[in-house]
Amino acid sequence: MPGEHFIIPSTRDVPGFLQEVMHDFAGQEIESKVLDIEGCYPNMPKEAIRFAMRAIVEEAKGQGHAGVSVPTRGKTRKCTWKEVKDGPYKWLDFKTMLTVLDFSLDQAIFRRKDGRLIRQALGIPMGDALSPAMTIGTCA
Repeated sequence: MPGEHFIIPSTRDVPGFLQEVMHDFAGQEIESKVLDIEGCYPNMPKEAIRFAMRAIVEEAKGQGHAGVSVPTRGKTRKCTWKEVKDGPYKWLDFKTMLTVLDFSLDQAIFRRKDGRLIRQALGIPMGDALSPAMTIGTCA
């Protein structure tokens, strides 16, 4: 199982994943950790998020990638490393992606029930479309 990052889409898939690892590495010492990420959204330091996202970008650059094509509509289409010039895709180079991420982290502003505006100082921006990707990438 080469690789450093393993994304398991559902907690119910964890036992099967661990069984596969035990089968593939039978007789070898295996170390696994189960970490609870509760509270990461409001508590994760923004600099840790920035560091993790930049590390992921550098790893992708090292593999020869310059950005990603993201589908603009439809749930069946997937992102691709190739620049798609036709169809329902938008090309995002890594510099733009990191600029948008920085903006999202610095401008997480919410309106309270009393009408006052507050800026989220810590953690992954609550309710932002980028938040799930920031969480997965930072925790990985």
